This record gives sequence, structure tokens and C-alpha cells, in this order.
Amino acid sequence: MRLAIERVPPFAQQLITNLSLRFESLLRDMESVSLLTAVQRVAAYLLRQPWVANQAKLPFYKRTIASKLGLQPETFSRSLQQLAADGLISVRGARVVFHDVARLQALLA
Repeated sequence: MRLAIERVPPFAQQLITNLSLRFESLLRDMESVSLLTAVQRVAAYLLRQPWVANQAKLPFYKRTIASKLGLQPETFSRSLQQLAADGLISVRGARVVFHDVARLQALLA
């Protein structure tokens, strides 16, 4: 790999870019775990997912997402239920429908 870094500048640039993005993601995760409530962490995660119209698809199993957010799976599920009870989202399997994005974003302010 060292040889490729030295001899192929575009490879080196892409490697640095990818490492930087990963580092930023880890910092954001650490900040989230230490500063946000469980519901806020779930809301922030949902808002970061790619969505079309008013829907997003959860890219991993809920247990995996919970772990990434520093939550127990039960806490993750309760947080989704709380957001749904508040009328902000609805969850159908791996699909999340956003009903009030502005209020969802306001949770993070």
C-alpha cells in the first residue's frame, strides 16, 4: 500500500478523503452518545439517512443501529415508538415515513 500511496497520487488523495470522512463520522457518533438523549440520537440518525420524498429505509438491522448509537435495542425501539407517538414518524419494517421533519429537526436544537 505504501508504494501505491507514493506512486499514485489520486489513490493517496482518495485514501485521505475516506479516512477523513470516517474520522468525522466517529467524532459525530462520540459527540452524539455523550450529549444527546436516546430519542435525540435516533432522530439525528434518521435525519442523516438518505430519503426520497418523505421516506427512508433503515440500512441495517435495528440491533446494529442501536449499537452504533450506543443504545440497547430495547431503548432504540422505545425511542422509535416515542417519535411515532409524537406524530413525527411512522415505522413499517425497515421503512421510516417522516410526518413532521421540522419538529424532528427541532428536537436537535
